Amino acid sequence: MLFNARAHAPIRGTVALLVLLLTATPARAQLSLSPQPALSIGSLDGDPAYQLHQVHAARRLGDGRVLVTMGPDLRFYSAAGRHLTNAGGRGQGPGEFEYVQDVRVLPGDTLLILHFRHLVWLDPSGKYVRQRPLDLAPLMQDGWFSEGGLLLPNGDLLAPQYRQTPRGAPPVTGLRRPPLRVSLLDAARGAVIPLREAGGLRQMAVGDPPRSSVQRFSPYVQYAFGAGHVYVGDNDSTLVHRFTLDGRAQGAITVADRPTPVTAQHVAAVRAEREAWAGADPARRASLQSATAIPVPSRHPYFGRLLVDPLGHLWVSSPVIPGQRETWTVFDADGRRVGAVTMPQRFTPHEIGVDYVLGVARDEDDVEFVRMYGLRRGR
Repeated sequence: MLFNARAHAPIRGTVALLVLLLTATPARAQLSLSPQPALSIGSLDGDPAYQLHQVHAARRLGDGRVLVTMGPDLRFYSAAGRHLTNAGGRGQGPGEFEYVQDVRVLPGDTLLILHFRHLVWLDPSGKYVRQRPLDLAPLMQDGWFSEGGLLLPNGDLLAPQYRQTPRGAPPVTGLRRPPLRVSLLDAARGAVIPLREAGGLRQMAVGDPPRSSVQRFSPYVQYAFGAGHVYVGDNDSTLVHRFTLDGRAQGAITVADRPTPVTAQHVAAVRAEREAWAGADPARRASLQSATAIPVPSRHPYFGRLLVDPLGHLWVSSPVIPGQRETWTVFDADGRRVGAVTMPQRFTPHEIGVDYVLGVARDEDDVEFVRMYGLRRGR
């Protein structure tokens, strides 16, 4: 069970959290993916409706259709992957967007869109229904600022907040992690509920003039929500903390038990990727050269991303290691380890259902495909 602060108030001074060890309970379920995708959407060329680039979100609707968002656009595909229709589009009119920051599928397949400082409701076909302003001002107080976050189904936000640099402050030198706080924004009350404060990406100012570059294999605060709970974890540690949707702490889970060393092969693989990205572009080459001046950490972050499935299970990925497939460890609602799934190569899950995993795959040429794999939960 997760730690209940109220029930254990007499021992609060000696026991801060009940920590559940990854190795304490053996896997109780057989979790596996179908060897081939049950659905694949995407094409290198041909019909533009199937050419995908910089997919931001992939969601499965209740009737089996798949929604894909890219920039300001929403595309709808059938359960078999056939393109049906488009919605959204760049503009200022009703149902048009500069960028779809987040999308939530509500009961009946109504869509709730986060569009900067507005919440926008669309019907199941993507047609405009209504919108209302979202006041982000409470996130911009006491030296913090925010640019949005994850949209909760009730219109609240799970938002990262960054420390503002005071005007005229001298430049910071050396390797550092800027402060980052994850908070809930209660949109109806205009209240901010801080959850955890830790750090953002490690970075260092290098070059002349100095510019901030991110350290390779940097840790970063991860957060997710689902099934009535919020999870926040700094992957520079082994813990993920759990909260209710109104911000009450419910304890923590230990999701890793040992670090993964950064090897010379890992460094070389990232360098090769960055070289390919830079090409002959002078600005990119300069950025790449600056990054090499930043020390490489001795270990990877303890874990990667977080997702929550409809059963209330927390999915925690292994750290992102070049050339390796991600393994996601699954914990039940009480924090017990129930199994693990290794994802296909170059596949990033966006959504985990009861019997499927939906996400974005990239081929060797970096062409994007939205793919869905069947998920088996055996015993």
